[in-house]
Amino acid sequence: MKPKIETIFMDMGNTLLRFHEGPSDDEKEMLGVVEMAKYLSQFSNLAVSPIELEREFLNPWLSYVTPRRKEHLIEYPIEDFLNPFLEKRSIVLTTSQKIEALNKQNSIYSKHLVMEEDLCETLASLKDRGINLGVISNSYNYDETNISHFEKMGIKK
Repeated sequence: MKPKIETIFMDMGNTLLRFHEGPSDDEKEMLGVVEMAKYLSQFSNLAVSPIELEREFLNPWLSYVTPRRKEHLIEYPIEDFLNPFLEKRSIVLTTSQKIEALNKQNSIYSKHLVMEEDLCETLASLKDRGINLGVISNSYNYDETNISHFEKMGIKK
């Protein structure tokens, strides 16, 4: 007897959604830093410089995560890098504001998301057959950010 498939888990990044289309990742990171700096500046008496944000937050984060990501296949808490940057500037954010700040940093990636042409139909077909669908990811993004990607691409449901 053939076992019945009850649940399928899929990886989010570069399986369900491709994040590396369009401009290079370096370009997207820099444009995202500019957007994040604009957002953070509203919480400070001084403007947050994109160059400082890149040097004191983004580069240390990427330098730490990049070699470990492939070895350990996990992401590391981005707040360990964001919080010291904010504290140094006496910027206090709620969790939802941190999510928004990181969404700003990821906004350029979001503009260039791509998925396979028939993905919506494939996922709907699996659901119609009674198969539970789950998403796994080693993304450092908050769940709300990942869910917004699914909303944008029309596959949240």
